[in-house]
Amino acid sequence: MEEPDFGKGVAQLLSLTREKGSLSAAYKSMGMAASKAWKILNRAEADLGVKLVERKSGGKQGRFTPYTRRRRYFESL
Repeated sequence: MEEPDFGKGVAQLLSLTREKGSLSAAYKSMGMAASKAWKILNRAEADLGVKLVERKSGGKQGRFTPYTRRRRYFESL
């Protein structure tokens, strides 16, 4: 089985999501389209077989917060 190989985009997206409090704020600060951010995130989750962020809907009150243990792993790469 091939090991997933992630570029720094995944780690940066997760780190900024934690820092800014939402996935939306993170991808906007990176100058990235929402569709690209979701594609990156969904692909990473599919490759790993685990969810990397907790999904909560609700507009401005909604947040996408990375799970701490998994976020730390990606930030350490």
